[in-house]
Amino acid sequence: MFELYYSNCPVPSAFVVAIRAFEKEFAARGVHFSVLPSEHSTTHFSGDLPAYFRFGGEIPPLITQGLRAPGTTRLIGLTPLRGIQGYFVRQDSPIRSPADLRGKRVGIAYNARHVVNALNDVDYRGLHPWDQTMCALGTWELRALLHTLAVGGLRLADVELVDVRTPWSLSLADAQAAAAHSPKHLFRDTASREGNDQIAAVLDGRCDAIFSFLAYGAEIERRGQLRLLADLGERREDDYISAFTVSAGLAQERPDIVQAVMDVCVMAGEWAKTHPDEVCAIMAENLGVSPQSVPRGYGEGFHTELVPRLDTDAVRMLGQTQRFLVDHGLLPAPVDVAAWMDRRFIDQALSATA
Repeated sequence: MFELYYSNCPVPSAFVVAIRAFEKEFAARGVHFSVLPSEHSTTHFSGDLPAYFRFGGEIPPLITQGLRAPGTTRLIGLTPLRGIQGYFVRQDSPIRSPADLRGKRVGIAYNARHVVNALNDVDYRGLHPWDQTMCALGTWELRALLHTLAVGGLRLADVELVDVRTPWSLSLADAQAAAAHSPKHLFRDTASREGNDQIAAVLDGRCDAIFSFLAYGAEIERRGQLRLLADLGERREDDYISAFTVSAGLAQERPDIVQAVMDVCVMAGEWAKTHPDEVCAIMAENLGVSPQSVPRGYGEGFHTELVPRLDTDAVRMLGQTQRFLVDHGLLPAPVDVAAWMDRRFIDQALSATA
């Protein structure tokens, strides 16, 4: 049995379905997966283990490929990410639209604050890989803030930024102390006042609006204390794309193993198209949220789009994120995606199911 490690972000993927529902298919191909041990949490951002698969947000692998360690990973699949994202306010808040944020206090995480400050308050290039990637991940929150303000005809100078801690701006020590490097262990109780300083900050009056996204935002919404001001997930200019990467050495030395994994993931993605309830249950267990929050958080019909892909539209969505990273000094130049991706695995897996 070939032993592999994996980790995944709190995003939808065929890989999450395959890990939980297609273990026999992996075993039949001589493959066994273990979740990334917490002591190797840096690998989730650096991709530096030799027998390792990662499925998650595109920002960490872009930073690894474009800034820190080109050639460490190969891009073997993409999955669109069109869930809810935006700013939440109290249910009884007089803020009814983004335009009403003028003069209001908006919560911001430390990593997004670094990007607002144009990285002048941090030695970005000299940071540890974990902290460097966390800094880049602040662009998701900042991008949402800028775009929310733009919808209301506002600019950053029109609001007051208030520092709050978000559940996703973890230190390496936090990650290494988790029971396992998985979303439900890393991001616990993210929708409660007790577990999320953002929510407490709004309810306590420290700020007027906070950012949340995906199934976590849906869980906040479902609990009823806060409401979403404007859903950026409905705008194509705010699309994201999740990246499926593998250690470059494994792709070169054991392409049969990588192909076996891709075959099962495509199989799982096809199965997911007709099993929405099962997929929602799997995703909810992975995240530690209620199943009802999954379709709202990831978008109705998300389960029909889980088969990995490397088509033109998927690469275009990756380009949107790249442009924001480059424009804010987090990447020196766009990654050459054509050189980074390895199409042979997805092409063969898709041809086998055609």
